[in-house]
Amino acid sequence: MKFLKLISAALVFLIVFGGCNKAQEDELPPGFDNNSGKEDSAAEETPYILRIPYDYDEGLSPYAAKSRTNRFICGLIYRSMIKLNSDYSYELDLLSDIGTEDNITWYLYVDGSLSFPDGTEFTAYDLRYSIQQAMAEGSYYASSLAVISSVGVVNASCCKVILKYADRYFPNLLTFPVISYETANRPLYFPGRYSLSQDKSSLVCSGDSAVQTIELVSATDQALLPYEMRTGRYDCIYWRSPTELGSSSTGGISGLQSNRMVYLGLNGSSAYTYYSDFRKAVAAAVDYSEITDDVYKNFAAAPRNIFNPDFYEMQYVSRKSLDLMSSNLLLDDLGFTKKDSDGFRLNSRGRRISLKLVVCSESETKVAVANAVAKMLGEVGIEVNVHSLSFSAYMVALQNYDYDMYVAEVEIGADMDISKLITPSEYRLDGMEYAGYGISNSENLYLTWLNFMSGTATPSEFSAAFAEVMPYVPLCYTKSCVVFSRDLPFSFSGTDFDMFYGIENWQK
Repeated sequence: MKFLKLISAALVFLIVFGGCNKAQEDELPPGFDNNSGKEDSAAEETPYILRIPYDYDEGLSPYAAKSRTNRFICGLIYRSMIKLNSDYSYELDLLSDIGTEDNITWYLYVDGSLSFPDGTEFTAYDLRYSIQQAMAEGSYYASSLAVISSVGVVNASCCKVILKYADRYFPNLLTFPVISYETANRPLYFPGRYSLSQDKSSLVCSGDSAVQTIELVSATDQALLPYEMRTGRYDCIYWRSPTELGSSSTGGISGLQSNRMVYLGLNGSSAYTYYSDFRKAVAAAVDYSEITDDVYKNFAAAPRNIFNPDFYEMQYVSRKSLDLMSSNLLLDDLGFTKKDSDGFRLNSRGRRISLKLVVCSESETKVAVANAVAKMLGEVGIEVNVHSLSFSAYMVALQNYDYDMYVAEVEIGADMDISKLITPSEYRLDGMEYAGYGISNSENLYLTWLNFMSGTATPSEFSAAFAEVMPYVPLCYTKSCVVFSRDLPFSFSGTDFDMFYGIENWQK
């Protein structure tokens, strides 16, 4: 009987004091469990599920996926010949080496230690086949690979690529997926950082990333992504034009430096912009900081000479900056020393120097750029009249050379190829993309460009030749962005060409 009383007392003690302790635990803030910490440890170890948009109709074809969203996903599940770094340098991925002597003929060597998941041998025939698929009509990569003249196989370990012209940064273009020979309909490939789940609804991490699962949430209308982001449908989205996003309460925006250049086109046949010193005066009068900071709200960066400020070759080159003294001296030396009562310079016949600047009205930001440039040139006595035109009217104006200047944007490839802007008509190849409407065609500049791309001229030598001609004025390189939820526990390290760059190293 005494033994039973002891048992009963013990039970009462556990119920009373155990219950009190439980009540106290429930009142403690999360993370302050001083007894064991087991619940918090379990919470910290719970894999994070990231929700991103995915166009199920478009799918994940290695080469035909067009939307930026789906291409980013392809970049997670497929491996390529190289990995492109944020400074446009590269690291070998599926290759053991890349070689060239003249930057025209390139040799790609397979990594012989690798084989496809089913045991199929990895050879140069797979490289050739993948390049041909990436070059084919309908492929997203076709335009960037138009520089390729032919591709062949030297032996099972080496693929030979011959270019139409020298391209010292050609390896930067080898970012497309590699698949096994003749498997385009059912691609056999090397799994990347993530694998597609069997039901195709998510991606599963292949390594130790803090993001172990990426849920693919259906998205068919890219224009609705910001709205759907605000409703909580996704954890993060990519958006190309952050300055045109409008207000958002999603949580945050992280800029991604792109290789899209906004530039001031100068009509090489107009009365004033015909002269290189006048064009140089225009370039010197531009306040690049005002464009990047005020117009683009820091979602752009000033060029370093001509190129992207992130480009590793430009690391010791300063960004372009305003130089009103040089601008005024150049204009004075041209003989435009007299001014009217409004402070605008006069030509030899006593008429005000007035320029026509056209811009597409469909981009509010570019219209703001045009107005800013007009104001800047006014500071050195040049009157600029901005004509904001519909897209069709804008293109007609460009094609008819009905302008002195224009504001435009062009995407530069990862190989920094600006030949589409500076190639004289007599040097243009059939089917070659051209974007330099009215830009002064300088044979000397183009030949210096060819020497630069072949490796016989340095970046500084080409930059000097460009500055001497000043065929157009690089205004800024824009940034895209990642819009993310306020609840997202990561800091982004992505790039414009790989939103998930470095995802394996993301930290909470």
